[in-house]
Amino acid sequence: DPFIKKLRIFQQGKTPPYILFLNVDPSQVDFNVHPAKMELRFGDPGRVHAFVKNTLNSHLLRYEENRFQQIKSKLSTTIQTNKATKIESRIFASRTDKKRFNEVKKELKQIYQPDMFKQKTTEDQVIEEKLAPKQKEMFLRPEEEVINPWQLHQSYIFVQVEEGLMIIDQHAAHERIIYEKILHRIHGAPAQTQKLLFPIVIDLPPHLSTTIPELIEDNLEVFDKIGFSIKTFSGNSIVIDEIPVELEDWDGGVIFIEIIKQLEDELTETEDFRDSISKSVACKAAIKAGKKMGKKEMLALINDLFACEVPYFCPHGRPLIIKMPMIEFEKKFKRT
Repeated sequence: DPFIKKLRIFQQGKTPPYILFLNVDPSQVDFNVHPAKMELRFGDPGRVHAFVKNTLNSHLLRYEENRFQQIKSKLSTTIQTNKATKIESRIFASRTDKKRFNEVKKELKQIYQPDMFKQKTTEDQVIEEKLAPKQKEMFLRPEEEVINPWQLHQSYIFVQVEEGLMIIDQHAAHERIIYEKILHRIHGAPAQTQKLLFPIVIDLPPHLSTTIPELIEDNLEVFDKIGFSIKTFSGNSIVIDEIPVELEDWDGGVIFIEIIKQLEDELTETEDFRDSISKSVACKAAIKAGKKMGKKEMLALINDLFACEVPYFCPHGRPLIIKMPMIEFEKKFKRT
C-alpha cells in the first residue's frame, strides 16, 4: 500500500522517493564510470532493467487484482454497508468487459435465441444497476468531442480534467513518445521505416567529417534498428535509402545533419550512444511548437503519451505536463 500511494503521487506529476537494493555479482558492475563514484554501469543493463520492471509489475498487478476483487465484492453485495466510491466504480468498469456479449449477439442476430445464452444472475443485475450511469449518449459521440482538447498558440494542448485543467507541451510530449519507441526498437522491437524514392547522398560538413563517419560505422547496427539504412561510405559522404517513419520532414537529408549535430552535444552529457541517438532523433522528429493540430491528432497524442513508461517528463527530464487545480483558479479570481 505505501508504494501504491507514492505511485499515485507520481501520477499527479511528482516523483516518489524510493531506494532499490540489488544483490549483483561485483564482476558485473563497473564502478569507475564516474570519478566521484556517483554513477555506475551494469555489465548487462537490459537484464537488470527487465528484472526490476518485471518484479514491480508482478507486485503492482497482484495489488490491483486484490483491490479489484474487493471492489467486486462490495458492488455485488445486495445490502451495502460501505457504498462504493466513484473511483472504485471506475476501476470496476475498466476491468469488466461489457462489450463481448453484445458483439456476439450482433454477429449472430440472424440465429440468436435468448435461451441459448446464460441468463443474468441477481449479482449481474445488481452490478449493472449500480454502474448504470447514463453513458449511452456519451458513447454515441466521438471520443475527441467527449474529451474536447484544444490548442493554445498552436503549442500547448489544454484538457479539462476532474481536478481542473491539464496542460501538455505538444513538442515535449511527442518527443517522449518517439524517444521510448526508438529505445524499444534498439532493444528488439521491429523498426518502422519508410523507403526513399531515390537513395540520397549526404555530404558531411568539414567540422563533422573527422569523427562522425567512424562513429556511424561503429554503430551501424544501432542506426539500422532505429530505421536508418546507411549503405555505403565514400570519403565524407554517406548514402541513405531508408529512414524512420517518424521523420516526416526529411528535407533532402538536412535533418540528418541536424540529428548528428545534436548527437555530438548529447554525447558530452553521457557516453551512452543508444540513449544519445534516441534523444537526438526524437527531438528532430517531434512536432514543433507552432504546428496546428486537429482534435483527433491531439487526442491520439494524449493517448500515446499516457501509454509511455514515463509520461510526465521529456527525455531530458523537463516537465511536459502541468496540472492547474480548480482551487488555483479560484485563488486567482479571489473567490477563496
